[in-house]
Amino acid sequence: MGYSQTCNSNNVAANKPTVASDGNEMAGNVVDGSLATDWYGAEDSKWLYVDLGSSQNLCKVTVKMGIWSNIPQIVIQGSDNTSTWTTLYTIASNSSANHLNNYENPALSYDYIDVDLSSLTTAYRYVRLYYPSGVPWGPHLKEFEVYTKDAVPTPVVNINSPADQSTFSQGSNITFTATASETGGTISKVEFFANNILLGQDLTTPYSLTWNNVQAGDYTIVAKAQDALGQNATHTITIHITVPTSASAWSLIGNSSTTSNHFLGTTDNNPIIFKTNGAESFRITSTGQVSIGTTDPKAYKLAVNGDAIFTRITVKQNSTWPDYVFKTNYRLLSLSEVEAYIKKFQHLPDVPSASDVQNNGLDVGDNQAVLLRKIEELTLYIIEQDKKIESLQVQNKDLLEIKKGLENIKAKLKN
Repeated sequence: MGYSQTCNSNNVAANKPTVASDGNEMAGNVVDGSLATDWYGAEDSKWLYVDLGSSQNLCKVTVKMGIWSNIPQIVIQGSDNTSTWTTLYTIASNSSANHLNNYENPALSYDYIDVDLSSLTTAYRYVRLYYPSGVPWGPHLKEFEVYTKDAVPTPVVNINSPADQSTFSQGSNITFTATASETGGTISKVEFFANNILLGQDLTTPYSLTWNNVQAGDYTIVAKAQDALGQNATHTITIHITVPTSASAWSLIGNSSTTSNHFLGTTDNNPIIFKTNGAESFRITSTGQVSIGTTDPKAYKLAVNGDAIFTRITVKQNSTWPDYVFKTNYRLLSLSEVEAYIKKFQHLPDVPSASDVQNNGLDVGDNQAVLLRKIEELTLYIIEQDKKIESLQVQNKDLLEIKKGLENIKAKLKN
């Protein structure tokens, strides 16, 4: 038989695991590479399959049988799970086979059939010989060989410039550059297309082409690399570019294609995306949210994924500023109550815990108010302690006066 594609010369079934409906202990003989060993099944034996270990693109199978046996109907099947089988080819019963007669050693004589499977486009891991009907004396196989397709070199092409989703002004000259290579082969040319229309080609590296005076429109740009094997080895890569009309181009006083004047923005529900060096820097959503370093601002008006630095920041606080701490009706916890709370929760009362901050973040304004309240409460504690210290000092002075009087009395009594 002739083959539409070159088959690999290695028998991928050699020494692979085999399973048979009967005579399983001898099933491995059909993949051991020896014509001196056989698999004999019972008359009602139905199948034998080989596990290739991974899905393979089949090209050819060879079935080698004993020279004295009648050729039964054999269905060649493929599967990826051994539960569902696909028929790949049917060998008719008593069909003619090639013949090899070893007169010096008849045990090495055999009939064989080569089956061309090179037109298959589906890969299979398991390949099975299925016998629909019983065979007198049972199936008799010497070897079952499986061959796969040789890998076809494929070019790889990439468009280096412009970047995908680039925008150009109307009338621009746009230069496309691309790289292309192929392992084990050579590139013959790179063609450039815009919306399936050939713009031109370059036969030598670096591959480039300039498209002059480009008019307004949205374009799908395709670079197609072809190697010396022709169109069957072609590989493509695609990008998209936009050339807006002059009437709707951006200006400092707004988009003149809209009915409103003196604004910079959109009139639809799409975001405005700002790019630098071809990559998104920040965006403004259709609801007015600004995101930097992220495309999902969630519920925030400004979302920054990264570091930020300020020389000055003002936070307008909506909650009550804690000067109420100094009002006469404010209940200040005793220090013993504060101590008990700290021992139980490991943080100050009304101050968020470390896990709260880690999970929910920190409201800067609220946190400043909490910190100020704690400073004001600390001030009250200091004032209270100062009063106690002054009272103790007065008591200490009185005690010293009493002590001094007692010492004078003691001295007089002694004299």
